[in-house]
Amino acid sequence: MKVKSLLFTLAIFTLSALHFSCKKDKSLLPMQVGKNTFFCVINGKLFTYEPFLSSQYCLSTKKVTYFPKQNGGSVWLKISGFLDGDIQGCHYLNIYIDSIISKGVNRYNLDSGNRTPYNNDDWNSVTYTKPQNCKFYNEKSDNVLGFVDINRFDTDEEIISGTFEFTITKSGNSDCEKIVAKVGRFDMIFNTVN
Repeated sequence: MKVKSLLFTLAIFTLSALHFSCKKDKSLLPMQVGKNTFFCVINGKLFTYEPFLSSQYCLSTKKVTYFPKQNGGSVWLKISGFLDGDIQGCHYLNIYIDSIISKGVNRYNLDSGNRTPYNNDDWNSVTYTKPQNCKFYNEKSDNVLGFVDINRFDTDEEIISGTFEFTITKSGNSDCEKIVAKVGRFDMIFNTVN
């Protein structure tokens, strides 16, 4: 019993030390050079774009599009891929940001509401679809809490980099578990659509 208690205390101490050292470690921020990297942890599993890990169920996609003339400048980050390499089901993640600012580090809070780059709604949002027909489209029935921090948005070099976290819960549907995305990182080159 003493050994378990000591191991538990040691584990808590180690995790706490890592947590506080990570907050000060700037190397955990995404690269800001357009390396076309993306990852996050969704419900404890790694979600990443794997270009060579496609299957009959999913074609991995990673794309960022910038619409400079829409809603003060909008960005659409679109990723499809697998959780922890499980190729039996495709997961789709879309993040929309309106009125993007090109100078400095800027935070964009994610809201609820059905949003795509084509319907001219003016807010920042996230949509997520997982296998078994569980779709989170930021409808009024989906509860969203989260943010995107843009660390670099360069329209000359067409580079965007940042971090994100969000939680989505679906009201009235017990078949869809809560979606929690943590430690989201991206450093990507975007396409501009006028």
